[in-house]
Amino acid sequence: MEHKHDPDKDSLLSVAKIIAPALVGKLAPMNVKHYVGLFKTFEVEVSDKIEAELQLEELIFSLHLLGRLAHSRLMPEKRDYFMDVAVFEAREILSRKFENVIQGTSFCDSFDTLYNSRQEQYASYRFSAGDSSQGDLFWEHANSVVCRVTTVNALLHTMVERSSLQTCKFLVEFLDCNLVSDARVSAGQDRSFEKHGLYHDETGALRFDLTLEEQSEVKACFEIFKDYSIKNEVFDDFSRELTAFALSRLADRYFENSQTQEAIYTASKAASISHCPIYTFDLAALFETSGERASARISCRNFLEMLGTYTPCEIDKLFNKGLDLKHAAEIAHQIIDS
Repeated sequence: MEHKHDPDKDSLLSVAKIIAPALVGKLAPMNVKHYVGLFKTFEVEVSDKIEAELQLEELIFSLHLLGRLAHSRLMPEKRDYFMDVAVFEAREILSRKFENVIQGTSFCDSFDTLYNSRQEQYASYRFSAGDSSQGDLFWEHANSVVCRVTTVNALLHTMVERSSLQTCKFLVEFLDCNLVSDARVSAGQDRSFEKHGLYHDETGALRFDLTLEEQSEVKACFEIFKDYSIKNEVFDDFSRELTAFALSRLADRYFENSQTQEAIYTASKAASISHCPIYTFDLAALFETSGERASARISCRNFLEMLGTYTPCEIDKLFNKGLDLKHAAEIAHQIIDS
């Protein structure tokens, strides 16, 4: 049988094989050397053993960042393939590096165990660069680095956190220069971000427009209220929540028709538009159903944070989907703890 080239996978394979050795051989060691220098500034010595452990932890943290950033730039199937290659390549490079010290299979097993453990841990943290508070991914990583070596030091913690943010910035620039453009060119119209109205602005942030089908659904919902008089002071809120409701309704239909990825994209737009947390829970449920466990946990944490400060207004009650927020919170906790 003739082997068929998959240009999408070829592109992702090439990018993964570029970034993996860069993380192992350059970025992680460079960051840790910087950390060691910071510790010395505060007259704290770092042993060779701790430095080696920090390099492994830094690599795994960088791989997690890579996965989070790839999540907003690729569809799940492509992202999973890209990350599988990147993690495999990184592990193989390290395995060869330590082959005279640790038996290869033993090292690979240990690496996989630590990587999976950290993935679970990091997925439970917010990904909000610059938030600088407990529960934020960068804050928690900095805290882990500092506490592995010495007692808590606020200034040292801040400096390590800033270094982690620079790592994130580097990865954003790398992916936007290599991964996104290749994916857009090779994926074809049926697999591209543009089909779903998604794009990156000049800062690298993910933005969206409504697709024609989404626009049609929103228009149909507005038609229902065309003969009603909406007060000016609530018109903007009404329009926002009606748009979110329309998108959520369309996402439900996509899911019923087994169009899971379309459902996820549309539900994510509803969650972004509305201040009502139930749409974020809907998105978490879609991730959970499709097997995207890390994304489901992240969305559940976001849902619970929103729920903590949420006060429903009359407009929210108008578009209530009939879901019990208290019951949804219980399910969200179960997903996070599973």
